[in-house]
Amino acid sequence: MSIEHKRRENLVSVDLSVNYYNKFFSFFDMPEDFNNTCLKNKPNIAICSTNLASSYSGGRYHAWMIVEALASLGYQVTVWTNNIPVFLKDFSTFPDHSSIKIECSSFLKLPNGIFDVVIVVPHIGGNYDFYIKAFLLARKFQARLVLLNFESPNWYNQLSPKPRDPSLWNYWVETSRVADMILSSAAESTRFAQDFYQETCSWTLFRHCYPSINSLVADRVKSVTRERQIICITRFILRDKHKGGDELLKAIGPAMKGYTLAIVVGSGEIDSYLKEKLLDKANQFEVTVRFLYKLSDREKFQEIKRSSLMLFLSYFEGFGYPPVEAQYCDTPCIVYDLPVLSEVSGEGLIYVPAGDTTALQEAIYRVLSGKYQPPFSLSEQIAPIARFEAFASRLDKLIQELEQIPYQPAIISKSALYLRSQLILLLILNTLRKVLLFPVKALRKILSFPVKATKKILKRILRVLSTNREINSRLE
Repeated sequence: MSIEHKRRENLVSVDLSVNYYNKFFSFFDMPEDFNNTCLKNKPNIAICSTNLASSYSGGRYHAWMIVEALASLGYQVTVWTNNIPVFLKDFSTFPDHSSIKIECSSFLKLPNGIFDVVIVVPHIGGNYDFYIKAFLLARKFQARLVLLNFESPNWYNQLSPKPRDPSLWNYWVETSRVADMILSSAAESTRFAQDFYQETCSWTLFRHCYPSINSLVADRVKSVTRERQIICITRFILRDKHKGGDELLKAIGPAMKGYTLAIVVGSGEIDSYLKEKLLDKANQFEVTVRFLYKLSDREKFQEIKRSSLMLFLSYFEGFGYPPVEAQYCDTPCIVYDLPVLSEVSGEGLIYVPAGDTTALQEAIYRVLSGKYQPPFSLSEQIAPIARFEAFASRLDKLIQELEQIPYQPAIISKSALYLRSQLILLLILNTLRKVLLFPVKALRKILSFPVKATKKILKRILRVLSTNREINSRLE
């Protein structure tokens, strides 16, 4: 018996659970025109993603770039999320931006529409409810399911100075078991994904697609005279130690004398102790430090284009946006030598061994002293990866490939009893919510009626009184 057959014997179909769920939830009913609507022209695509209310990560940005790219190609795109992304204004001028439909909710109810492809944008940890709802959405319309894989723990823990518990990826693994495609950002990421996601379906495609930067905004920012400024885009949150914010202490030295170090803080605040150490060392070498928070894309590209150098001292990246943005702006960029950065950028970056202070200081001196000259135009070399139009073209080919997979009922590795209990719990909670809210709403209406009626009567009385006063004043 093959491994695939053995695995399938141990896995349980969710048909019973879905049918049970379908029986009680009206919003799970199949539209009457389903067969006539689906697969006409461009497919309808649902992108399921959580967003923070006040900040964002590169993964959320990457997911929205997918949204814009698909919309520009004529796909009908619906974003199902819990918060409107804070960076949405940065994409307001994108082609077909206005055609994107956003359904913002707590994921209690499935989004409206008919979908051919469902893309799941995962997050570390989180609630299983989000993932199972995405699966149910795909199953409802016999849609292809795509898991967007930013990184897998076997890759992350190999490079990061602070490993993470692989159980944080448990829901990613559950989704991978029913996914038609696992889409990564680079070939290096796919290599580790194939090793990590061991229980996928036999037809699951492992693919990668380099995301673009916001080239439409970057192209609108005029080039300016380079200033004595060094830019660094990083994060200082303790759980994101791999981003290398504290590595800037190794970078500041004699070569930077008289320069301004512009630190673009991605999210969170800088630890006060680290901030004090950075400022002390900067003062020692006569370096001015600027901390920049929550820049728009336009402001970010302005800072990159006026800088003489970018530092990107991350120990781990799933893709690495800032180095690509620097090259697109023809700004030299020093990075720690990561295979994924080498894959994406080749000789367009200046590589130093991770954590090597001497090599880092020497590389900074070479650039700032004018001894370093790029072997080619950085912007022209990176354009095929960085440009939005090129990304849309790559994505279009992957969607077409995905559509060629014959639909096969997905299975999930939870026992029928457990899965049904999850769905029944959702049913009970939703029913209780409606039952409990009904008398509250009814009582609110009953109580508000005399108040509203009294307000109307008082307004009429006041109106009559004011009219009488006017008449009396005129008569006098």
